[in-house]
Amino acid sequence: MTTALVLALLSPAAEPVPPPDARANVARGLKWLADQQQPDGSWDGGQAAATGVTTARAGIALLMEGSTPSTGKYAPQLRKAIDWFAAQQKDTGHLAPAGQRDLSNGIQSHAHGLLFLVCAHDAEGDPTRAKRVAKLVERAVTFAVACQVPAGAWGRVEPSERTAGANGVQTCEVLHALLAARKAGFEVPRDSVDRAVRWLERATNDDGSVAYAAPPDGQRVRGGGTAGAAAGAAALALTGGAVRPNQLPGWVRSTRRTLSNYERTLQQQNFFAMQQVLAFARVAHALGEAGHDRLDSADASVQVVWSHERAKLFKAVTGVQQADGGWPDQFGSRSLATAHALTILQLDNGYLPAFTR
Repeated sequence: MTTALVLALLSPAAEPVPPPDARANVARGLKWLADQQQPDGSWDGGQAAATGVTTARAGIALLMEGSTPSTGKYAPQLRKAIDWFAAQQKDTGHLAPAGQRDLSNGIQSHAHGLLFLVCAHDAEGDPTRAKRVAKLVERAVTFAVACQVPAGAWGRVEPSERTAGANGVQTCEVLHALLAARKAGFEVPRDSVDRAVRWLERATNDDGSVAYAAPPDGQRVRGGGTAGAAAGAAALALTGGAVRPNQLPGWVRSTRRTLSNYERTLQQQNFFAMQQVLAFARVAHALGEAGHDRLDSADASVQVVWSHERAKLFKAVTGVQQADGGWPDQFGSRSLATAHALTILQLDNGYLPAFTR
């Protein structure tokens, strides 16, 4: 018996990605999602979701399959999505689609668009196209940093009105995009990241939840915690690189406590419910097999182990997939719900640094 064969027998078998029980679901979902792309390169957000957010998340789901803007099954769709964002970008760098929901949540659409472009650039192997996408990213990073309020958070609108609505949800979304950009080699001011993390620390309740709005400096936050903000903070701390605030164990506990009943959550059948499940999945995936034990060994009652959660998550998510390959949404935002579902089912692919620990 050769040495190579002995080593092969002793080594654990590589697990298929996605696992066999989800591979067919992912293939059908990706095909359905690709078919929903509009002629201009965007994806319709339906009655409740912004076009910019939906297009960005659809593009990310296609990138997670392994396609790039240059190669792979979904390269044409990815190129069209990039072109669409390029056409939306203003001179300020703002990725600003014209739809009403995009305008009223301008930072949210910008953050998701920036995250998609960072991921597309990171996956791109063609130097000419990568250079073009890099310019879009650099300008979008500059705009995001300019929109940060002095206290460290982000709100929903442009710099001229940037103090309006500064909150934990948008802060986590923008910070995720900026940390992904930094991991991909783009220059992001360290001060901007540090101030955002300190804001999230101040916005943390005693139970680990993150309030929608932080109190003034020197005062303790009291209540108003949101499930998505705590999960977003935990996920970006676990995947962002060199961001490990003292509140991280509490953020993970809050995520486990409020978002772990994903079977019931998915009964709502809308993109927001799937978004909540994705928030939990990102935290569980980032923790891996022993990460939670190392992080918070004193609280064994809420340990999160990815292999345990993955089996239940995949069963719950694939269980609500519809016959045509997409996922349901009562607000007509099926493309966004489907993109979130596909992101969950493809986390193990590990192609995008923005979603890996």
